[in-house]
Order: sequence, then C-alpha cells, then structure tokens
Amino acid sequence: MIEARRVPREALVAASLGLVLLAAMLFVHTMVIPSAAPATPDERGEEPVPAHGSAADAEDGGAAPAPSFSLTVSPAHAAAKSGETIRYQVSIQAEGGFDAPISLALSASALSGAVTRHEELGAVHPPYDPLSYDFMAPDLPFPVGETTIEAIVTASGGGLTKTQKLTLRVTR
Repeated sequence: MIEARRVPREALVAASLGLVLLAAMLFVHTMVIPSAAPATPDERGEEPVPAHGSAADAEDGGAAPAPSFSLTVSPAHAAAKSGETIRYQVSIQAEGGFDAPISLALSASALSGAVTRHEELGAVHPPYDPLSYDFMAPDLPFPVGETTIEAIVTASGGGLTKTQKLTLRVTR
C-alpha cells in the first residue's frame, strides 16, 4: 500500500525559491552578443562628466590621469514578468591608457542572502567592446508570486576592482 505524505509548506517554498534563483542565474550561460554600439548615457540620460584629472586637464598642463577603468551595467534596476527578456549592457571604459585584461564575475542572491550563487564570466580585453546579455526572467513556481534578485558584477584587472549592484524584481 502506498502511503500519501504531506510535504511541509516551508519545504515547498524553499524548493521553489531555489528553482527561481537557479533559473535566474541561467543568464550566465546565455548567448553573449558583442555590440558595436557605444555605451549608452547613464540612467538619467546624461553624458558622463569627466572627473578631475581627466585627459582634458592633462592638455591644460594638469597631471595625466592614472591608468584606470570604469564599469557600467545597465539597467541597474529592472522589473519583469516571468518569461520576459531583459537585455543587459556591460561596458568597460579605459581611462589614462589602461590596457590590462579585465575579469568579470557575478554574485547573486535572493531571499536576503538565503540563496546565493557566484559565477566567473570570463575576461575581456582591449578595446573592451560593449557586451549584451539577454536574460529571460524565470518562471516563478507556486506559491511564489514575486521575488527580487540582487546581484553584484565585479570587474578586476590591472590591480583594480570595480563593482556595480543590480536588482531584478520578477513577478508572476
């Protein structure tokens, strides 16, 4: 005789949320499409303002900037329904003659850190063409109606490390 057993709700929720994060992290393994388009302006639609010590200052007799780079991932904050696709643009901008390879990594978590994942995304090399990542928002299993995935993209190279935080709110 087969005995029916009731699965505790907490176990179902934990399993469902684990599946949500696993599905969310699939973008690490999705197609990377190099884009010839330059990086877009920031979220306010404004062009970046050169920092003190920029190449323009060097032309005016100021000190040349130290080799560095900046990291931009957009959108930094997004919301999507299950199954919708979000396109993330990753741009590296060399400054002051910086030309070292840059390693990219992604750390993501959901449920206030209860579920986490870390992935090495590989390295990019000069001239640091912008990259596009298409990510499909995961299907949310019952009883999960919405979740927020928080991630940090880390770019490291030439002894420097830059990070950018991302959030994705997924609803059913």
